[in-house]
Amino acid sequence: MPPDGTFWGWTAAFCVLCINCFSWGMNSAYGVFLDYYVESNHFPGANMEEYALIGGLALGVSFMLLNLPNIFVKVYGLKPVMFSGIALQFLCLWLASIAVTITQLIIFQGFLIAIAYAFVAGPSFIVIPTWFLKKRSVASGIGVAGAGLAGIVFARPCQAIIQSPGGYKWALRFEACLSGFMLSIATLLLRSRRPLKSTTKVSLWKEIKDQLTRFDVYRQRPMLCIAVWNFIYGIAYAILLFSFSSYGTSIGLTRQ
Repeated sequence: MPPDGTFWGWTAAFCVLCINCFSWGMNSAYGVFLDYYVESNHFPGANMEEYALIGGLALGVSFMLLNLPNIFVKVYGLKPVMFSGIALQFLCLWLASIAVTITQLIIFQGFLIAIAYAFVAGPSFIVIPTWFLKKRSVASGIGVAGAGLAGIVFARPCQAIIQSPGGYKWALRFEACLSGFMLSIATLLLRSRRPLKSTTKVSLWKEIKDQLTRFDVYRQRPMLCIAVWNFIYGIAYAILLFSFSSYGTSIGLTRQ
């Protein structure tokens, strides 16, 4: 039975908060970048749909791939998988800062960084249940709160950097350095109560095939209801998240 706490249990909950904040939660500041891209016409010829695709890919693809890194954890262990995601996230943000075409920006700040988010945040979701049972909802609430905290951590600093001589490029590099540092600390401190790596030799491709073809699970009514609810909630969340900055300036509000 999970102990419903202990020092390392609550530490794990706050580490997951940090991981959510500095991985996919960081995407909550994309509205600031979106407003800059549109207003400045930084990538000539780019249209609104292409800019919107960046934020949509970063969230949507990361959620679609969440099961994949957990399969890797079973084969390679928790921290190697998460550190590979951290490295990819840092690289994507840095490459996005030197992108010269909208296609490159979509690849780095949209598609590839979504894979990084999945490999960083995905494995962290399975750690909290190893520590908590009766208090699991409280611990999980602490963990997912990091996504909202990211808006406070990144939005205003990124806006200030974008308006400085460094521009949006150094705003992206700021995100890369800060998230890389904080995620590394959180991952080092994160502990699972029970081993997540399989004790027997497991074929990675067999595991991927077995997990992704569990149609008996996918067809269950509770699973379908949760999937539909997440789909509807995700649409509303993303629309508000990415459009508020542009909407605010369009009606005459200042960026501040």
